[in-house]
Amino acid sequence: MKHAPVSFAFPPLLACLAGLLLAIACARPIEKKMSSPMPVPEVKVVWDTLTFPDMLEPINLTTGFSSAVASSDGLHLYRFDSRTTRVEAYDVENRRLSGVHPFQEEGPDGIGFGIKKISLAADGGLLISSATRQGHFHLDGRLKKEIKRPKFANDQDQPLTYTYLLFIENPKKTGEYLTLVQNLDKGNAPFLLISDANGKLLNRVEFPELNKMTEKLAVIRDGGQWMGSMGASPMVSYTDEQLLIQNSAFNEAYRYFFADGQLQFFRWHGPYVGAESAFIPPKKLKPDTPAVAETYKALDESIRYGRLNWDPQLQRYYRLSTRDKMSQDPDSGGFYRSLGTQTFVSVFDADLNLIAESRLDGLHVHPGHGFARQGQLLTFRDRDEDLIGLRFQFDLTEEE
Repeated sequence: MKHAPVSFAFPPLLACLAGLLLAIACARPIEKKMSSPMPVPEVKVVWDTLTFPDMLEPINLTTGFSSAVASSDGLHLYRFDSRTTRVEAYDVENRRLSGVHPFQEEGPDGIGFGIKKISLAADGGLLISSATRQGHFHLDGRLKKEIKRPKFANDQDQPLTYTYLLFIENPKKTGEYLTLVQNLDKGNAPFLLISDANGKLLNRVEFPELNKMTEKLAVIRDGGQWMGSMGASPMVSYTDEQLLIQNSAFNEAYRYFFADGQLQFFRWHGPYVGAESAFIPPKKLKPDTPAVAETYKALDESIRYGRLNWDPQLQRYYRLSTRDKMSQDPDSGGFYRSLGTQTFVSVFDADLNLIAESRLDGLHVHPGHGFARQGQLLTFRDRDEDLIGLRFQFDLTEEE
């Protein structure tokens, strides 16, 4: 929290005390909910495959919504194609391309270079964050408003290692923008920057429990240079009411409420997915060594917790978690092949209590990322030149 300078000086001890008291007054307690291991009912699940045959280019949602986003009602999917600088809109219900919206990289209406995140604005436009510009754009490509990126401590130190996990306007506070940032070099908890359109930092929210991600993270370095990392990572989803930040290696999540800034922390122990990934990777790896492939193999064989997907009609969250069965021997490139994926579904009520969990036998592919509505979870992934959707339908009627 920033404060205006005053024209008189406090003695150092009083200044420290005043700052401490102000921090205590401004800080809100985090509500923590820890669940012990306990049996929960299983959920009946059926799924089928959806195709989008008139897709213009292959779409990649397997790494999250960095270049694609679904509408809040789940009826439309918007995908940014960096090769053609256009946004393609898809009608999910009828599985067809519904529109193509061209954008420019340069000029007064340019979106910039190196797209980091896109999100839907309340007026139907897009919020686009690139390496060189942020703004609110109409779907016809015109810039509605430029949005300056807030500065944060040490943001000039190794800037290439910072990644942007989220860029949205607060659904409950017009003109307030939320940017979720993580320092990949450290691999620790992300932090949330709350700012106005001029880049003035209004607040910074920390998620200290997520610092445990470093326990399940391997960093690849060439000498002292960061080259990449593998293992635990933040998983982000949001609704019109709240932001959910999870840990892919631990069965836990934060929930941040947009209206009042309330923060909750949850930890679960599921009958199928447990409480955390069992594998602890080496802290440091050298590139192009057999240890890199061995670590990838062990991580893929461990549980990976997926995103929480909110179903507004049934007031539930659905989450898919996965682990792979890997080949015993590496291929000619030195890496191990996946022989199939084991998928688990966890169902939570509106208060994020675990109410059901099951193993999905017969599904041997990564389901990808998606959204929920009306008792269904729709996820998307690539297959050759088509956008493939998996539609999961959940039945808890016998258990309720």
